[in-house]
Amino acid sequence: NIVWIRENEEVPCDLVLTGTSEPQGICHVETAALDGEIDLKTRVIPTTCIGLDSEQLHKIKGVIECPIPDKDIRRFDANIRLFPPFIDNDICPLTINNTLLQSCYLRNTEWACGVAVYTGNETKLGMSRGVPEPKLTAMDAMIDKLTGAIFLFQLAVVVVLGSAGNVWKDTEARKQWYVKYDDDEPWYQILVIPLRFELLCSIMIPISIKVSLDFVKSMYAKFIDWDEEIYDQETDTPAHAANTAISEDLGQVEYILTDKTGTLTENKMIFRRCCIAGTLYGNESGDALKDIELLNAVADNSPHVIKFLTVMALCNTVIPIKSPSGTISYKAQSQDEDALVNAASNLHVVLVSKNGNNAEIHFNRRVIQYEILDILEFTSDRKRMSIVISDSQSGKIFLLSKGADEAILPLAYCANKDIC
Repeated sequence: NIVWIRENEEVPCDLVLTGTSEPQGICHVETAALDGEIDLKTRVIPTTCIGLDSEQLHKIKGVIECPIPDKDIRRFDANIRLFPPFIDNDICPLTINNTLLQSCYLRNTEWACGVAVYTGNETKLGMSRGVPEPKLTAMDAMIDKLTGAIFLFQLAVVVVLGSAGNVWKDTEARKQWYVKYDDDEPWYQILVIPLRFELLCSIMIPISIKVSLDFVKSMYAKFIDWDEEIYDQETDTPAHAANTAISEDLGQVEYILTDKTGTLTENKMIFRRCCIAGTLYGNESGDALKDIELLNAVADNSPHVIKFLTVMALCNTVIPIKSPSGTISYKAQSQDEDALVNAASNLHVVLVSKNGNNAEIHFNRRVIQYEILDILEFTSDRKRMSIVISDSQSGKIFLLSKGADEAILPLAYCANKDIC
């Protein structure tokens, strides 16, 4: 059966992508629940499924050969084979880029569909789930320690007073004329007096305090939900206490350690300054798009500036969308790509279309077409993204790259030395 997913819906299980609403056969997913990354990722349908419309997707038959379930969210080595008449009976390899994993959300795509390959606890998310460790607050830990100490004290009191009571019963109580004890009492009579002291000392452990604390914690959570000072008006999102057990620990926090921006802050990418061929563009306010020197360089067709803007417009995974009115908007995986493409567009190097292996940009009323030969997406190991393109007019092949300074600058230095 084919599983259909609409935009902003959660993927219910691990799927092999077979169709999307995009003519390029791609879709964008948010994988924050899997790997914590908020940048959108591109997923593509297998080559054997390209060209199938929604009616054919309901009728196709084939076989998907999958490996045994595992928890590696970055690897999926499988094969798909569709039966005639839709496609020749050829084997098409599948990678992780052809999948939609459970708990991901479909973004910037009207719909997508796929075949379920792993469900339940056999999904990659289900395989990576472990037994959650119970969260214990400082207050609960202190109460547990005090309860243990009180119990040990109570046990000592019971042993001491119970033993003293049994000794008194055997030595003094039998001498009293109003107390009757049988000489052949059963063996368990020795436990009667200690158990009486146990009942008398049971009030030492405050059982009701746990109930009272749970009620107070529930009220903590409600006050957090009702707090207007931590309400986000832009997204219309109030605060929500997902766990009522650790609310009071918020007041004990002294230091916050975070490994990246975006975890506790808001990422807002704005193109402010740039350096092209040794020339720094961008005024004191940090707005390069209003820099007169940069605007004049674009108007004069400066080769270095045009190449720089071409890299900004093409070296990405952005999909341009043209509205009926003719305006162009961009669907980007990340905010930095969106900022760079829009900055290039404002400087008159406009990415107009990107369809399959072809891309088209407009510059000063000229139409420049490129053939996309290969895309090397950004990875944490390479720290850069590269795209290989061919100028449709001249036939020249270019390698465009963008990335972190520690990844790009050594290569740029190498190029100056005529080594690369």
